[in-house]
Amino acid sequence: MQKTRNKRKAGYVFLEMIIGVIIFTIAGYIILSSAANNIYIFRRNLDEEQKKRFEILKAAVYEYNYQTDRIPTSINDIKNLLNPDQYRDIWGRDYVFFSPVNYNGTFYDLAILSKGLNGNLDSLYNNSTHDFSPQKDDLYIILNVKDAVQSKHDITIERLSQAQAALNVYRDVNNGDTPGCTVGSTNCVVTLVREGFLKGKDAYDAWGSLFVYTGTSFKSCGPDKSCGTSDDVFL
Repeated sequence: MQKTRNKRKAGYVFLEMIIGVIIFTIAGYIILSSAANNIYIFRRNLDEEQKKRFEILKAAVYEYNYQTDRIPTSINDIKNLLNPDQYRDIWGRDYVFFSPVNYNGTFYDLAILSKGLNGNLDSLYNNSTHDFSPQKDDLYIILNVKDAVQSKHDITIERLSQAQAALNVYRDVNNGDTPGCTVGSTNCVVTLVREGFLKGKDAYDAWGSLFVYTGTSFKSCGPDKSCGTSDDVFL
């Protein structure tokens, strides 16, 4: 009788051990699954936060292009348009700028990359052909800046056209006379504005300088505000 009880007791202990192993196995699986999910959610949330930062960078790039008519080549070019905590990606790493880029057979002005979670620059860029091949761990934004923002050059051309049209009307009304225009001076557009032939804003280029009379039409002295240099803008 005693042997029978001992056998039953041993059987119960063995069964309890089996049940315990099963419980621990299931619990371990649940914990590991939960941990994996947390890592995935953590990564996904970081990626979403980085996308928000890219939107901030994009706005800064557009503003930089509007102010200078140039494409930034590094974060240093747009730092004055950002807060210090926006200089790096969500992982605290420097951004990588490529310009221009040939992405899937189409050229774009700029690509900005975050090296992603692993911190390595996995994407490929060919300096000769500008071919850009982003890899899955890198996060990036590709921009055609001049398609999105009207450049200051374009604005200046539009205003030069308005000034020229106003000068032509003035000449028609005044039997071919010009409004006190002197070659190399700004008095011509000033007179056109004062006498109501031209809107005040259309007397200036996009860099804030009055148009200069050339003898037949007007020109802008360009971003450097110095006439006679290579960045002068003509119709």
